[in-house]
Amino acid sequence: MGPFKPSYTGQVNFYLSAIDDLLRHETDQPTIGLILCKSKNQIIAEYAPRDMTKPLGISEFHHLERLPEQLEGSLPTIEALEAELAAPEEPPAVKERRVALDRMARDAFEAGPYDDAALPEGSNDE
Repeated sequence: MGPFKPSYTGQVNFYLSAIDDLLRHETDQPTIGLILCKSKNQIIAEYAPRDMTKPLGISEFHHLERLPEQLEGSLPTIEALEAELAAPEEPPAVKERRVALDRMARDAFEAGPYDDAALPEGSNDE
């Protein structure tokens, strides 16, 4: 994790659009993007997403070595979280879309920001 870069907003906007198109159900609210970074320049963080229409937040993340005392014992264990998150098998259509989105996101991430080769066929037609 490093400092915030303006190009992150374009990447997150791409992922939000793909998620809303491929996974979002018509009754869902729009997907919200959150960029966590080690540090940010307030002016850059203000201007980078200014003309975007999708909800997006940029925040500095500070890693804690241990939980504050008042939180110890009040949060669920890893085992409890895993048990709660264990869900029945997702429907095949949802799984296909999730796998396609995962593949598209991985390819876009590996190619770097704004690489047209990482976009699905037909998405860059003019």
